[in-house]
Amino acid sequence: RHVVPPTTCLWRHVVPPTMGMIFLVVLLALVPEFRAQKSLYFFASLILIGDLFSLRWFFLGMGKMKFKALEKLIVNPELRIKMGEASRKKAEEEFDQKEVVKKHLEIYNNLLGI
Repeated sequence: RHVVPPTTCLWRHVVPPTMGMIFLVVLLALVPEFRAQKSLYFFASLILIGDLFSLRWFFLGMGKMKFKALEKLIVNPELRIKMGEASRKKAEEEFDQKEVVKKHLEIYNNLLGI
């Protein structure tokens, strides 16, 4: 199975908006008629500023971080086994039916003052 590098995924989402921002900057800087239309200039500036400060960049970074974590697990079978065993141990210790009932009884007893 082929794994897509994170840079490929990132550039697919980043390049089209970046090209739009470049186009707006060129319009704002080089076309005097564009600047003369105050409402058009205002809305284009809002689009440009909104694109620069949008949360899309944050979520793209988060997606890249998740990909890196998954990639680490994919290429490292020993780590997968180690994490799987640790997860199993945690599940057996903390979520065992007897332990869950015991914790609930403690909560109810504390609430009732017993």
